[in-house]
Amino acid sequence: METPGPEPKAATTVEVSDEEEVKAIAADAGSVTGEGKRLDAAAAAAATGSAAGGDGGEEEEKPPVMVPMPLNTIAAILSLKREPRPTPEDLARLSPEERDERLAFFDSLEEVNDEFEEFQKEILREVKETGRYMVHESYFTEQGEMQARMEKEWAKIDWTGVKFGDWDYDDPTCCQPL
Repeated sequence: METPGPEPKAATTVEVSDEEEVKAIAADAGSVTGEGKRLDAAAAAAATGSAAGGDGGEEEEKPPVMVPMPLNTIAAILSLKREPRPTPEDLARLSPEERDERLAFFDSLEEVNDEFEEFQKEILREVKETGRYMVHESYFTEQGEMQARMEKEWAKIDWTGVKFGDWDYDDPTCCQPL
């Protein structure tokens, strides 16, 4: 039997001093290029040793398992910014009804934006203090389920009438100037 030594730090554990360093670390994790690792529910369960199994008998209720949020997810959350309110020039182009509608929409987002900024501060504080942000392992299951639903709905979209960058600039009828 081996004598247990100190636990190695997880790959997502980092020491940071400010927000810029968090963003730099996250860029290294691949969030900017999109090459970061995707951690799905099965991988999270395997990483925490909580994969389903057993003899089918009654199990004791275990405390929730917390796992580190991937750095590319942290970087994505920290990179999101509040959408600016419409400028007076933007509003001047709208009808009075559209202007009121647009302003009401931005007013309704204020509380959501404030809550999200608090969430960003919480993540940044935790990353500065501990080098990671811990989430319940169900986070990965929920994210996987949401991704599966999005992919299912995306597959239902009829894309036959849409051209994606398939332009022939030598053909004068392909691109029509406005």
